[in-house]
Amino acid sequence: MKNLKELFEIRKNLKKDKKLVHSIVSKIGVFEICNFTLATGARIICADAIEEVEEVTKNADSLTISLANINKTRFESQKSALESAKQNNKPVSLDIVGVGISDFRRNILNELFKIKIPEVIKGNFTEIESLYKGYKTIGIDELENDSNDIFYKKSVVKELSKKLNSVVLATGEVDIISNGEDVVTISNGSDFMPQIVATGCILNSIIGAYLTELDPLNAAIISVLLFDISGEISKGSSPIERFINMQSVFYNLDYETVKDKMRLEYEKI
Repeated sequence: MKNLKELFEIRKNLKKDKKLVHSIVSKIGVFEICNFTLATGARIICADAIEEVEEVTKNADSLTISLANINKTRFESQKSALESAKQNNKPVSLDIVGVGISDFRRNILNELFKIKIPEVIKGNFTEIESLYKGYKTIGIDELENDSNDIFYKKSVVKELSKKLNSVVLATGEVDIISNGEDVVTISNGSDFMPQIVATGCILNSIIGAYLTELDPLNAAIISVLLFDISGEISKGSSPIERFINMQSVFYNLDYETVKDKMRLEYEKI
């Protein structure tokens, strides 16, 4: 794991290098996804036409895909783009939105995994646990009766990471990140963020931006830190007002603020 100063040097590099993220995600939050990705310094293209996704991914520096609002047409495009990412050695971040709610989504995920296991797999803890255990869940939000045992949650994330040989990120009140050996917990963020549509997709795209400059573990760490702390210190009288302010905070976030605010723990389990 890199230290914070090293991560901020990478942040400067990304703003200078202008790497390109190819994003095939839900149209619900595409405006916000693009704006936050641009705020990292990266560029983004949201091409999802089956006729061009293979070529676009080949020419991009990373790929982000999501099960949010998934349909058969977008799935076919994601498969083609993932094949291209595999052939051209492009890093991939995948958001497994609602993976436990339907056989359709689980079958899609299985088909994607047959092509390539993404470098980063993210979801809320319910989704991550669903993937780990292979059982159905009732929806796409974290269940209130999920275990509050943080050691259990860290163990699930770590074991799934080892099983898939991928960095796994479980979001929640405490975000948990593991590469199968290292386990990082981040306790920043704000309770307004779950009240905003597409925050998970935004974070997924930010990870995709940092995957162009960093290994998967550190890309996930800096993305979660910047996103959570931006939400935590944003201002406004309502969730939407705070979210609008959050993008400016995210763009301008500096090293000293993150150093002062971050609540990060690192361990090997």
